Amino acid sequence: MTQNSSKIQQKFYPLTPSMSHKLRKSKLTKHEMALWLYLIEKDPFGDRYWQLPSTLEITAELEMSKASYFRARARLQELELFDFQEQRVDCRNLTGVSKMRLESQKRDCESQKRDCESQKRDCESQKRDCESQKPLLDKNSSTPHTIQTYSDFKNSLSDSERESFLEFAKKKAFQLPNTPQLPQRWIERNFDELRSQWYKSKGQSSPAQTTKWENDPRRGDWLAIIEETANPLEFATDKEKQDFVRWCNETKQFSWLKEGEL
Repeated sequence: MTQNSSKIQQKFYPLTPSMSHKLRKSKLTKHEMALWLYLIEKDPFGDRYWQLPSTLEITAELEMSKASYFRARARLQELELFDFQEQRVDCRNLTGVSKMRLESQKRDCESQKRDCESQKRDCESQKRDCESQKPLLDKNSSTPHTIQTYSDFKNSLSDSERESFLEFAKKKAFQLPNTPQLPQRWIERNFDELRSQWYKSKGQSSPAQTTKWENDPRRGDWLAIIEETANPLEFATDKEKQDFVRWCNETKQFSWLKEGEL
């Protein structure tokens, strides 16, 4: 074997008996020993100062916390095994204004989200109200009164019926999303629909409904069909026939409802 081939090709650290004794006497912890070995690998000669990798990189490599790293580093400094020179230290306030601002912004966002959800619910509620009142809103003062005028309708009612109708109509007006400034004028313009709803709330057919079915040319044929089967539910296959059956029940058109008949 030649002299050149016997030379060690890698950097090495001579662990002398005195150094071994010092390490044993110092009773280094697991983290302190890990950091000492790491630094020896990086700098076995000790002939100059050199820049350490970042704290994050070292703690990740040695699988230790920052607190354990700095305690181990202080111990190596104390034992004069390594000397550390602070060139630059970066820090950040973890509880400063920026965190407070973020928390405030988060609370504001949550509050705005709740407000939006509340407004959305209000809009949906108003939309449902509008749809339920649409038949009344769609009518205007130009709609012809095919049966009778509002004045004639009021005059046809008793005092108690007139009071009941006006109370019902005013309640409908105040349930609108936009309450009319002149409720009485609104009632006069929409009294046809209000009259129908009022009779319906009392479980009665309106005079207009009665006139409609009394003059309907199909009335006799439909009554005959129902009388033959004695089964109104079987006949009521659509809304119009259901309305007809309801009117027949309310006005006792069927033979089994007429007084004096079994």
